Amino acid sequence: MNTSVSRKHLYGYLSKFFIAVIPIIFLVLAILIHFSNGKFYLLNTDPEYFHFMNGLNLSIFNLAVDYIDHPGTTIEVLFAVSAHMVNLLLPGTDLISNALSHPESFIHGANILLNIITTIALFLLGYFTYNYTGNLLLSLLIQLTPFYSIQLLIVSGRVFPESVMIPILILLILCIIKYICDTEQGRNRKIYALAFAIVGGLGMATKLSYFPFLIIPLFLFKSTKRVKQYLLYTCAAIITFAFPLFVNLGKSWRWYSNMLMHSGQWGSGDANFVEVAKVPGRLQQIFDMDHALFILIGSAVLQLLIFYGFSFFKNRGHTTTLLKRSLLAVVVAIIIFVLFVTKHFAHHYIIPVLAFKALVIFLMLSLILSIFRTKKIRIYISAAVLLLSILLIIPQLNYLGASVRFKQDRAAKFEEREQMLAPYNTKDHLLIISSHYRGSPFKQSALAGGFMLSGQLRSTFKKQLRETYPNTYLYVTWSDQFYLWDHFKDANEFIDPQKPVYIFIGEGKDMHMDMILDRIKKAFPSFSAELSVIYHFTAPEAYFYELKLIRNST
Repeated sequence: MNTSVSRKHLYGYLSKFFIAVIPIIFLVLAILIHFSNGKFYLLNTDPEYFHFMNGLNLSIFNLAVDYIDHPGTTIEVLFAVSAHMVNLLLPGTDLISNALSHPESFIHGANILLNIITTIALFLLGYFTYNYTGNLLLSLLIQLTPFYSIQLLIVSGRVFPESVMIPILILLILCIIKYICDTEQGRNRKIYALAFAIVGGLGMATKLSYFPFLIIPLFLFKSTKRVKQYLLYTCAAIITFAFPLFVNLGKSWRWYSNMLMHSGQWGSGDANFVEVAKVPGRLQQIFDMDHALFILIGSAVLQLLIFYGFSFFKNRGHTTTLLKRSLLAVVVAIIIFVLFVTKHFAHHYIIPVLAFKALVIFLMLSLILSIFRTKKIRIYISAAVLLLSILLIIPQLNYLGASVRFKQDRAAKFEEREQMLAPYNTKDHLLIISSHYRGSPFKQSALAGGFMLSGQLRSTFKKQLRETYPNTYLYVTWSDQFYLWDHFKDANEFIDPQKPVYIFIGEGKDMHMDMILDRIKKAFPSFSAELSVIYHFTAPEAYFYELKLIRNST
């Protein structure tokens, strides 16, 4: 008896150890991938710096957040919470001053916190799945959620909606598995309605493309009363978690209605819902990005037809019925999501749906296991599927390694550019920057992006930015003047004809050079402009100029 108890305890400890392994591997990989990106202001300002500065406002309880493009409220809360943690590690006590002086540290802090949350969610997913099913192999299989597509690992190095959605989707998967396995489900349905609603509210507050996943619980709940309850709770959760949408209701309505009613990204394009002619090409791009997703969904549809169509598979118990309904719900949600992405397409938009590949395999396998009553056969089948999954994942690691090396090489190249231009990036030199939104060798352009998207809460940052960067001006197309931290100035208000002006023209902004020169010439009609190229960068193309004003001879 004592031997039997000891073996049981040993198996329990080993199970918890194995359940902890995959989350720890994920955390290590995610942090390594994050730091392989290098400095974010060089190439990845969108949306990290936008959410960073809006999150700073939340951190000091300025709740009228103006940036609602995703809406991304969960990202801003993540920045707000992590900001206080990071601030403890930096000199000085003023959070805003530290954040503007060390913005990259705050982005690192937000990403590390995000991946710790994802790691905890992964552990809980494995732990509770093991408690519910008693099958360690199934638990490890579902924990492979972020590994079935290397794209999920790669985006874990960023702080943007698709990466923040990963832990939320893991919680949704956990709720689905718990609902299927709960033997006292009838008593707990109100709790499930609330749990699914909270997860749905978090998802919608992150990005409205989460919407197709809201339908999954509708397939699970049998009663109309529970469906209505779930919908009511979900509406309340969305209003609570995505509160900036409702604080800025007019702006939100214009932004999202434009995107809904126009075929292009960000409300651009023709005034129609979707360009139908482009849908097949976009589906082909999604297929090329992840063949396995389409194969998996096709297999799931075939299995559902078999389990719903043949009498042998019917009436095999309550759990089997829930497994079929859950698989149907997930497949329908995935199909709707994929079709939704073909409206406004970008490769990273499809990433959230890839988190369901492990769940689809889990549900398909669970349906197959429900046919067999012999424990050994169930273990063998589970082990075979887990082993096959690992063998399919391992080759993707080569792609992951290549991606990390590419990021490191690219980061090194842009950091070299930054070092080359560092002598000109001082308070004593006058800079005019026209940069691609992805970033530039100047931190100021990234801060300016976040600053301009902080709406009425820009005042949080004005004073310090003007003091730190008093001679950095942004070229903007929507004004005839130059932009200085919420000030607009004509060239003759800040240019000294006796001193040189340094101008950075980023990728794809070549035409702005003529416009900048035109503004300066109008301000100094008695001077001629002498322009010389100090640096010409390639791949991508960028120029750094020195401009001198020479007085015309009379």
